[in-house]
Amino acid sequence: MKQQFTNFGWLGGERVFRLAAGFVVTILLARYLGADQFGAYGYILGLVAVFAPLALTCLDQAVTQKIVEDRAKARQLLTTVLALRVPGAILAVAACIVTMSVLPNPEGTSVELVAIALLSVLALPFQSLSVFFNAIERPKLIVTAGAIVTLIATFVILSCIASRQPMGAFILVRSGEALALGAAAVILFLVVTRGTGALRFDPDLFRYFLKSSFPLLLASIASAIYMRIDQVMLGQMADLTELGSYTVAVRISDSALFIPMAIQAAFFPAVVRAYQTQDQARFAASLKSLFGFMIAAMSLAAIGVTAFGALVTELFLGPSYNDAIPMIALLALALPSVGLGVARTGYLTLHGWFWTAPLGTATGAVLNIGLNLTLIPPFGGVGAAVATLVSYFVAGVGTCFLFPWLREAGWIMIASANPLYLLRRSIDLWNGLRSAEA
Repeated sequence: MKQQFTNFGWLGGERVFRLAAGFVVTILLARYLGADQFGAYGYILGLVAVFAPLALTCLDQAVTQKIVEDRAKARQLLTTVLALRVPGAILAVAACIVTMSVLPNPEGTSVELVAIALLSVLALPFQSLSVFFNAIERPKLIVTAGAIVTLIATFVILSCIASRQPMGAFILVRSGEALALGAAAVILFLVVTRGTGALRFDPDLFRYFLKSSFPLLLASIASAIYMRIDQVMLGQMADLTELGSYTVAVRISDSALFIPMAIQAAFFPAVVRAYQTQDQARFAASLKSLFGFMIAAMSLAAIGVTAFGALVTELFLGPSYNDAIPMIALLALALPSVGLGVARTGYLTLHGWFWTAPLGTATGAVLNIGLNLTLIPPFGGVGAAVATLVSYFVAGVGTCFLFPWLREAGWIMIASANPLYLLRRSIDLWNGLRSAEA
């Protein structure tokens, strides 16, 4: 358990650092660009995020499982996965550019700016090599490299603000940061795994991941739709000022999304080992711990995001962004559902229920689009936030009781939400982090 908390400390620490840097940049950029231009900025990034899953980042947990099972084949495994992900990233770029060309462009956006932002998607296949370090429970190297890249990118963005550069410069820096993170992951992977096997393509693994990736890809696309389509729909159905406030709310609430990713990366290898023992009681206990930590952490994060987001908006962004405050509160309420959805993905991967993921996320996506169409015209960004809150809960928790084979996981989630159990998990989380630091 101490090793898991140490890993969580490293992964969480790196994400906290990137969060802090990104938060400062978001606040300064929102003030510098103003609500209209920041809305255009959010529209571009939201549109790119809808297509990013085509780069098959959904395979990370399946790849982690394979590496845990046989570390000696890591080079062969990740080389084969790259052969899937690189074409997927290229397809994502092409699909996004075509979509941008067809849709009416909100003021301040253009195909050229979207093309610059899409460079970050081309980096995603190479960034995914970092899962190797999580799988072998040695995240320190990749975390350190990521922190250095983020620090450099932050200074460049601050320089761009000081020299009053246009919006395109900031999009270019974001893409440059993504490319640098991908390069760092490739270099570190090659160095650490040197002499452990050939960089060889494996047709059998390729067929396995091609077969398993399709339902996961559909799930990731549906997830991206219900997580990011609200920004695109606001850009089409509301004014850019409203979109600017909503973009601020999304950026602030998204600041907590590192938590479920870090918890999952740190605890999932232990869940895999429990599953491999074929001891159902041990596996259920490991799932309950994962769900409990996730609910506790994300509930605390929701409280922090709501309070901190309101304070920052009032103190630093000014009256033009006051409409973002209720949006932040609504989006923060969705964080526990997001965490449970992330944790449940590993459960589905272990059982090989790859088609369940797209069913659940498609349910959330359809519900989100329908609610957006209904709520955005009268309520604007607040309506979009309500749509997001409801769809996250339905996709992450509600579908456990909609699909019979997931009811076991659903009841474990309910048991994990027991206040006394959550209190114990919160205390364990605090003590674990303290012991990891020591």
